Amino acid sequence: CVLGILMVPAYFLLFLLFAAGKSRLQLSLNHPRILLPYAVDDRTKSSVVLSAQCPGECCFKWSTSRPDVASVEAVYPDGNESGCSKSARVIATSLQQSRRASVITAKEQTSGVTLRCDLLITAIHRIEIVTTTKELTVDEPPERLQARAYDEYDNMFTSINTQLFEWTLLPYTGPKGSEIAEADPTSIIRFVPFDDSTYDGREHDDTRHLERIGQRGDQILAAGVSTGMAIVQARLYHNVWKNVPTHSVVLRIVENLMLQPSNDVYIMVYSYVDFVVERRRHGKTVVLAMPQQPYELTLSNTTVGSLNHSISRFTGLVVGRTDVQLINKNVDAAGFTRVPTGSVCVMQPGYLGFEISGGNWMLEVNRTYDVTVRVYDRQNQLLIVTENVRILAVFRDAYFEVLYSTVNGSFHIVRPLKVGDVTLTGRLRGILVGESSQLHQFRPPVTGEQPAEIFNPIAVLPQLAVLPWDPQLSMQHDYQLEAVGGSGEYDWSINRRSVGRMSADGVVTVIGQGTARPKASDERNAAIFNTSWVGGVQSELAVFVSCHCV
Repeated sequence: CVLGILMVPAYFLLFLLFAAGKSRLQLSLNHPRILLPYAVDDRTKSSVVLSAQCPGECCFKWSTSRPDVASVEAVYPDGNESGCSKSARVIATSLQQSRRASVITAKEQTSGVTLRCDLLITAIHRIEIVTTTKELTVDEPPERLQARAYDEYDNMFTSINTQLFEWTLLPYTGPKGSEIAEADPTSIIRFVPFDDSTYDGREHDDTRHLERIGQRGDQILAAGVSTGMAIVQARLYHNVWKNVPTHSVVLRIVENLMLQPSNDVYIMVYSYVDFVVERRRHGKTVVLAMPQQPYELTLSNTTVGSLNHSISRFTGLVVGRTDVQLINKNVDAAGFTRVPTGSVCVMQPGYLGFEISGGNWMLEVNRTYDVTVRVYDRQNQLLIVTENVRILAVFRDAYFEVLYSTVNGSFHIVRPLKVGDVTLTGRLRGILVGESSQLHQFRPPVTGEQPAEIFNPIAVLPQLAVLPWDPQLSMQHDYQLEAVGGSGEYDWSINRRSVGRMSADGVVTVIGQGTARPKASDERNAAIFNTSWVGGVQSELAVFVSCHCV
């Protein structure tokens, strides 16, 4: 019993230690360490906002161990200095060019927990320009370029927000032997003030202030004016930093272009693909006339085919694959990720296939159909059929009337003439090559066939049935409809179920006043169907009429 009493204070002490440790873990600073450059003058005192993360309401008192190195100004959200502060602005005040250190502390007023941030102030050793992308697009929002600074140990400064920079545009000359002509960089890129952009947020306030007084800070906005390449260079403006090397980046300015077709295209040997260049500006798409400087189509594999630059046409010569790329002669393509590209695969044809409008080869006499002849390779890949291809499709005269055919034989409009089973056949005669249009034939022969069934149209008899209907009586009247034509197997339906209902074998039952249209569809092809009329009238007489009414 005594042992239990003695254990209670120990357990309670462990609980308090655990709770205190947990509270400490829940409190933290957004910057446990801060690295700032020393101030050159009162205008170049770099600063950073130090914020405490804590659950619920917290109040902190901020202090610095070296006021001569850095000052701390508490930030009050509502501007009331008697309120609670969760953040403070740390300002580098040291003008000494040697390394200086200070400790910034934040003491929570309720719990007494103290948070610490180590501050180091030193000299800038080098700078670097960083950006999300080095490829800009004409007439699109500007891209932000930001300078970062590092000390002699290559540690990155937390902030250089008040440092003055000189940003310069320089012409791009390209590597030795490059065909890119040197151009005025101001005709390619322009700097955009932050006030004239959609960039917002407090992190840009220092830059906005400097721009408004005719100076520039650690970030700049660059926008594309015309296609080409230019160099953006940054250097620290103050003479104290004269030994810090400048840094520059090369920016590519391109247009928003698309090469169509942009997907993989499969063609036969001696067939071709016509490419189209689309330009997109301000939400509108226009076709760019080609050829046009500074653009040029090139092939990644010149052994597969040839390019006719005057009409932007690629012609396949041997089996293989190549990329067709739209090159901008004003831009170095090395490392360029936005080259408009299309891929062409040149294949040997394997067989022919047939497609028909509606997709069902159960046909109806006197109805017109579109028939397309497709060409596939031996791996069942669909190949493009161009105008110089010649296909012979055979429609037996006794069964079909051919209303229209394209010159290359890949498309036909036909009308079935009589009932029967018939097979369509086709043969790839070849492909016309060169200016002489010599017919190149494929070996082995490329053929295909497609069976079809032709039936008479469906008719529903009688075409008009009028049945009595009495709302006072529960008596219902049925009538057997008959369908002829088609395959002989039908699905029955009716369009107005408030007037009548249909059975699966064609019996119509009138249950209301009005007219409705019973429908008989062929079970094997729902596109083959016909309808009749049925009416319910308040009459004691049933009238059945067989006519050709519609």
